[in-house]
Amino acid sequence: MGLKGNFRKVSCQRLGGKMWSFELSNTNWILKSTYNIAIYDANRQQPWFWRGQVLDAGKTVAFNYDTVDWLFCQGDTVVLLDDNNRVIDQWTLQLREYGPGECPECHGSHKCRRCNGNGYVWPRGRMEEYTKCPDCDGTGICQTCYVPRRTPRYGGAPTGLIPM
Repeated sequence: MGLKGNFRKVSCQRLGGKMWSFELSNTNWILKSTYNIAIYDANRQQPWFWRGQVLDAGKTVAFNYDTVDWLFCQGDTVVLLDDNNRVIDQWTLQLREYGPGECPECHGSHKCRRCNGNGYVWPRGRMEEYTKCPDCDGTGICQTCYVPRRTPRYGGAPTGLIPM
């Protein structure tokens, strides 16, 4: 089939900051691939399906908040299915979780080390201009130890991210 998938951290155009994106690549040199894919949240409720999608040879498609309105959190799973809904392959977002004070970057403060949690940096030699921090993309949150999580569902309430 020639399809490979992986998670990658990218900048979010719609929300600002960094987010996790799932990328599915067709590794064939000549042949197109038709795929069926499902994304499940960590609670395994209300999966999203895309069926009969065609991916040209050598191309990659991204699934994230900017492209399909899905914000990946810890434990979310992407499943590649055949036409009979049997699992061909699956990928689960499992990020390393550091204990208190163990993060090699922020040592537990949860602040971006480059901008000191401000979200902005001052370029060298220019004191009058500042730019958005390239490490945290303006959030001020340490991207090494931050793990996005969903709030628990109670009575069908919508899920969201748990703030830090």
